[in-house]
Amino acid sequence: PVLLQIAQKNGASKADLVKMIKMQIEKAPKSAGLHIILGNLYLGDNQLQEALAAYNIAQSIDPNEPQPY
Repeated sequence: PVLLQIAQKNGASKADLVKMIKMQIEKAPKSAGLHIILGNLYLGDNQLQEALAAYNIAQSIDPNEPQPY
């Protein structure tokens, strides 16, 4: 929620934030944290299949991540 609040404060929508995170993932596809952030954004928008897919990618990148879900 903090990222969303910052983005909205700067005039960005949730869709804009998803796009920004996806662009960062393109630059750093092995970042479990970015995939978790993306999953959280999807979850917050009730896009459960997309959230689960992002979390699964995060877990496959870093199985030791304490909170991929």
